[in-house]
Amino acid sequence: MKPCKTSFQSPFAAHIEAFITQKRAFGYSYSAEEHQLRRFDVFCVEQKITEPTLTKELTKQWIEKRAREAAKSQHLRCSAIRQFALFLSSCGLEAYVLPVRKNTVSQSYAPYIFAAEELKAIFHATDQMTPCTISPFIHEVMPMIIRLLYGCGLRSGEACHLKKCDVSLDDGMLTILNAKNEKDRLVPMSDSLADRCRAYSKRMGLLCPDTAYFFPNKYGGCVETFTIYSWFRRFLFEAGIPHRGRGKGPRVHDLRHTFAVHSLRKMAKDGMDLYCAIPVLSMYLGHENISVTEKYLRMTATVHPEILEQLQRVYGNMLPADLEVEQ
Repeated sequence: MKPCKTSFQSPFAAHIEAFITQKRAFGYSYSAEEHQLRRFDVFCVEQKITEPTLTKELTKQWIEKRAREAAKSQHLRCSAIRQFALFLSSCGLEAYVLPVRKNTVSQSYAPYIFAAEELKAIFHATDQMTPCTISPFIHEVMPMIIRLLYGCGLRSGEACHLKKCDVSLDDGMLTILNAKNEKDRLVPMSDSLADRCRAYSKRMGLLCPDTAYFFPNKYGGCVETFTIYSWFRRFLFEAGIPHRGRGKGPRVHDLRHTFAVHSLRKMAKDGMDLYCAIPVLSMYLGHENISVTEKYLRMTATVHPEILEQLQRVYGNMLPADLEVEQ
């Protein structure tokens, strides 16, 4: 467990430390939230707060939107102070709990869930690539990396930074290191995807033998995420899938969303208890906590209504309507 620093100075100091320690004991990284609580601690000192009482007035002052502050940053401050207030209340202290607000940031984009035929068309478009002098390996890299993004639900950065030593071709296992939320994890591939990786590795061993990266660029470093983004737009066009404009997608990250939704559908179809399925999927995707994975339930129910009854039976109405989707 990563210990929090002990430099808090306000009357809330001991409670902030205990709160962060509790969160990390539950498996949360809580780095960004710790940063916000440090700023809140300084704010309380500047406001000459003398008692550990989180009043409505103090909370409103703290969450007031700052000049040139992004809505996402303000949302993070609101979320952190609300969770801290709940912690204080659980300790028997007086605390104003900020009501849950609709996250307008997350509502600006609705994830696109690809149909099976659309995925086939995208894969076909990648397979039509030919060598070019500007990027001599791209015709090998893109078909494999796009399949891996969907087949394993990886984030683009995770796939780009895979090294050869992170890909076990013998047992079809990926080792994802230093991913989002400072998490490492093992990701097994399907047999068919592992077979493709083995064939790809043999070809790349001839084309680019000296690089340490599984998906190299022409300089021997790793392929960049912006390269994937630019090619993906082309694949969508060639697959006949309309792009709805900047910020509206479909995006590369929607391959990960699609993997999660399709995985839940398959587990439900196979008769797996969804109460057990969600934690398994959460570990596979490398989510910080299970609540992030649960947000895929609504997407699954929307795209595949045939399993809505199972989802409601397991989780009831615990999911809010304004779910924030992982970015």
